[in-house]
Amino acid sequence: MSGMFGSDCRCNLFEDKNFIVKKEFNFLQKETIFNKVLPTGQSSFTQEFIEYHCQWEKAKNFNKKLPALIICIKDLKDLLCYTLDNLYDNKVHLQSNIIIVDDRSSEDIHEIATGRGCSYLRVDNNKGFNFSMLNNIPAFIVNKLGCNVAVFWNSDLWVPHPSYFKKIIKKHRNSRATISGFKLVYPPEDISWSTQINDKNIILIDHGGKWRETVQFGGSLWVHTPDSPIKLSPIHKGRFSLPDDPEVNCDTDIQFVTGALMIVDLRWFISMGGFNPSLAKILQDTDLCLRAKIDNRRVMYFGKNIFFWHDESISFYSQDRLVEFKDKQYISDHYCFGDLWSHRLGARSNV
Repeated sequence: MSGMFGSDCRCNLFEDKNFIVKKEFNFLQKETIFNKVLPTGQSSFTQEFIEYHCQWEKAKNFNKKLPALIICIKDLKDLLCYTLDNLYDNKVHLQSNIIIVDDRSSEDIHEIATGRGCSYLRVDNNKGFNFSMLNNIPAFIVNKLGCNVAVFWNSDLWVPHPSYFKKIIKKHRNSRATISGFKLVYPPEDISWSTQINDKNIILIDHGGKWRETVQFGGSLWVHTPDSPIKLSPIHKGRFSLPDDPEVNCDTDIQFVTGALMIVDLRWFISMGGFNPSLAKILQDTDLCLRAKIDNRRVMYFGKNIFFWHDESISFYSQDRLVEFKDKQYISDHYCFGDLWSHRLGARSNV
């Protein structure tokens, strides 16, 4: 790869000093993809330029003083409605600018977004799913429009209590963190969207039926994986523990947080190039947090008497989507992350 933070690790759109927010715009993004392992044991990579076409509509009530809450989705309009209902019921729409990012959907996501008074961004490209770019592009737009804070919010993430969103914004600001993450809990069956749809191909995470209302993300841990391109792999601390376990029911500095719910200071995010575009499907959240640590920035986890529901099973909605997710790009992300970080992580004594 071309250096720890080469141009293929940055969003090219951020480099356009003359960028003006428009209804439609195109740009090319340089991305790195794993090729093969050489006889020397080193990984070989190739570079490619991906064309992104974007269509943007700003909500009439957009308020630059409020944080931008960015939700990416492809189709699954019923899930989007379910999540927006939860946000509106808990008054989150009054405390943020909700941005719906439409990833090449065939369903009419535009009507739902604009009908709910949300800003709308359609992103098309000639390669496929790229979580990093789907969040980088709206983050850049809202920063140009004056927003200073972005909240990256999964489409299967819900608020348990009306006071919680205001609390996490306050915690983030008061701690002077650059990146903040939060305790996530698997929802009870009666509010899980995945139990309310009839699809024989649905894959639910099943751990003896005991995973409901247990922790999905409770902090950061590293495990040794010598047979993987990543010699130290990031995992979720406290998974399947009870939410009131002291190990997860706390506020603390942390090594990394999950991108399912992440608050970032936009000025820093833009200056660092955003999420790594070459990490299209996984590990871009960990990569961003590690860059923050190297930049002597604070990464915080907040789990003390606060949590959010995360219906993680929806991520693997059907067998077809599971196969699609674990494709060449998924494997490439492992090798790219390993090439970027394995030697640094191995030298660190505090991971």
